[in-house]
Amino acid sequence: MATLNDIGAVMHKYVVDKVFYQTFKKNAGLRLLMDATKKRMPAGNNFGYILQLGENPAVDWIAADATGVFSNNTSNSTVQATMDWKTLYYNTPVTHDDYVKAGGDSEVEIVNLFQTKASNTIATMIKKQSQQLYLSGYGAGNTLKMNGLEDVFSGMGVAYAGVTPVAGTNTEEWIATEIPAAGAGAVNAINYAELNNVISKLRANSDFYAEGAQTNTSDLEPDLILSNYAVQAQFTNTQQGNQVFNNNANLTAGYDAIKVNGLNWYVDSYCPGSAGAAADNHLYVLSKNSIRFGYRYGWDEQSPLAGSQNMPSQLVRNELGLMTGNFYCVKRNVNGRFVGIAT
Repeated sequence: MATLNDIGAVMHKYVVDKVFYQTFKKNAGLRLLMDATKKRMPAGNNFGYILQLGENPAVDWIAADATGVFSNNTSNSTVQATMDWKTLYYNTPVTHDDYVKAGGDSEVEIVNLFQTKASNTIATMIKKQSQQLYLSGYGAGNTLKMNGLEDVFSGMGVAYAGVTPVAGTNTEEWIATEIPAAGAGAVNAINYAELNNVISKLRANSDFYAEGAQTNTSDLEPDLILSNYAVQAQFTNTQQGNQVFNNNANLTAGYDAIKVNGLNWYVDSYCPGSAGAAADNHLYVLSKNSIRFGYRYGWDEQSPLAGSQNMPSQLVRNELGLMTGNFYCVKRNVNGRFVGIAT
């Protein structure tokens, strides 16, 4: 006869051990941005990272004789950025009624029931994280949520990671590219010329960082495009006569089928937009190396509070998991997006 410990083992197997793998596997945007760059951060009230916002003023030409004087200018070309911890919980409660309905003397039926409950937990968590990738973690109603791409594309005078871009300073260059600029009207359609211009601009913005010393990466060039299916279909229709498939893998593997100027274009159903005639669709051109994910719990180490919990005075047993972390961007201006696209 199956016991509650058996149920706990089943739930752990199908939820805790699989949920993050499934999150990456099922969503192109999360898999490419979160899985490749995730890093466990030290404990603290928040986590910090260093931003390189300009050139080092203490690098210049100098006379090689006694007249040469080098600079020890400590002007702030680097700043400390900070991101708050954000926690997403996922719980799969098991009641006495569930246990009765599953057939308390049938291990197979119990496994089938709780595997179904676990699958629902995983699917819901995937949806929550996939939606939040594109949303904000600032402002009313959002402070508990991760800081998604909406915050990466915040404008002049809006703080991100504790740094507020100010016109005329080195923080101004940190702002990401948005086409059209906020309030400047809508882009009716995406064509190759517009997209190529943005890609070229973002590549130029990454040149100063080509060596990657300040970010421990080879470069920060854009290498990823994300949109919903309608925006991609609109673009491919305009380019039908020019399409070239690079190899058989690109021809047969759904989201790998399109390359634009060397960048893979992936479809993500959670990318903002109604996928209709309304001018509310977005397209993102991103650098995976610039957008990263710092975490404390949820991958290689579970929170001490996660696991099986019996509720006092209630016929409920919880199987609780906790994920604590947040996205952070080391260089916003190598990322761009089109907004207001009508398909």
